[in-house]
Amino acid sequence: VTTAAMAMSRELLFESDQPDRTWMPNGKARSRLLGETEQQQADTVLALAEACAQHFKVEPSLVRLSSPSKIFGDIHGQLRDMLQFFLQFGMPTSHGGDILTTKYVFNGDWVDRGEHQLEVVCVLFALKVAFPSHVCLLRGNHEMRHMSEGMGAKGFKAHMQRALPSLWEPCYEAIHT
Repeated sequence: VTTAAMAMSRELLFESDQPDRTWMPNGKARSRLLGETEQQQADTVLALAEACAQHFKVEPSLVRLSSPSKIFGDIHGQLRDMLQFFLQFGMPTSHGGDILTTKYVFNGDWVDRGEHQLEVVCVLFALKVAFPSHVCLLRGNHEMRHMSEGMGAKGFKAHMQRALPSLWEPCYEAIHT
């Protein structure tokens, strides 16, 4: 997932600017990151959520970070914007990036409203799994069930139902564990 995301980020150099909602529509970004079929995508989501949960279980609730650190927040499902940030401010990769010398902090509000909510969560989870001591994920109010379920069609639950129509529920539950 991280390799595909960083490749997608580099490709933005050659694309004209456009809103996230029109960029890679109809599941194209999800297919590229998570697999072609709904089953492959669900399997990837479940594996990332489980691996991430293992890291969260052993991390303290208060994390102290050293400098240098990069802090990102309020992504709200805007995958293209997040990838633009990586392109502009440095890639969280060990091949030509700065992840081994810099901490990456992702403040909450990763989901709700955007076109690529699941993709954003999966890239963040994949980064956490690949670089657990260099990536800090802080859940915000939009990662709480009551918020994403109360947002209606723009919320994460509705997004999951559209993205993975027959397999959304176990994935949604795994992400919220």
